[in-house]
Amino acid sequence: MKKIDVIIVIIFIGLLFSVPIYVGKIGIITWGYWTGIISQYTFLISLLPGIHLRFDMTYGKRLYIFIRKYRRTIGITAYTAGVLHFYWSFILPNRGQFFPDLLSDWMGFVALLLLTPLFLTSNDLSLNKLGKLWKKLHLVVHLVIYLLLMHVVIKGRLTTSLVTGFVMVADVFSWVVLLMRDRREIKV
Repeated sequence: MKKIDVIIVIIFIGLLFSVPIYVGKIGIITWGYWTGIISQYTFLISLLPGIHLRFDMTYGKRLYIFIRKYRRTIGITAYTAGVLHFYWSFILPNRGQFFPDLLSDWMGFVALLLLTPLFLTSNDLSLNKLGKLWKKLHLVVHLVIYLLLMHVVIKGRLTTSLVTGFVMVADVFSWVVLLMRDRREIKV
């Protein structure tokens, strides 16, 4: 992990234990909502370089390079904000018990569970040790985006649902474009 990644994790852990203690149930749920938004959008931003690369776009290079440079940090931020979202939305309001009763809660929880190994392997040591398996493991994000879309759609979050749906469709089409391009190159 880079220094900035460690700093982000430490800040989020500090927020995890300090902020919600005195804000009451309504304040905790508000913090839970906003950490969910932060988690969702940083996760979507972390997917953009892959979509950009698969579409073989020439415009937006500066933004692509910037996001690509900080992609790991953005992904770590998405995961830690997701953990805070889970903690403030479910654990604290329910006095330490987690019994999700809604399908949307289960979708979000499974997405968080699937992102955990990605978070744990988001470092150079894991990348070097796992090799090709690391890349296959990190393909899980393409399943997670479907779970997150269902999570926000069922919750009724219109704007977040539309943005997530757009990124998901772009992700799917980018894979289709890549596969079609590969098929053409094989036939030639």
